[in-house]
Amino acid sequence: YGEYGIQLSNTVLPNGSIDPWHALGLLNYTYANSKSIFINGTAHCADNYPSSQLDSKELIQARNEISAYIGYVLSL
Repeated sequence: YGEYGIQLSNTVLPNGSIDPWHALGLLNYTYANSKSIFINGTAHCADNYPSSQLDSKELIQARNEISAYIGYVLSL
């Protein structure tokens, strides 16, 4: 809590629209090699749950984006 001006690197920051904590999250963070991802219609940590046939398109897209970003960071 408190600091919105932090400088992160090689970090992905997922937030869900119905996550009660998203109001405290960095929703539009762009600094160096870090990325913020907003997932409409998801709750807290939904991107970490196992995949399901019921997953929304937004959640599937976010997981793919997170995975690609982690792959990019690991290749540095």
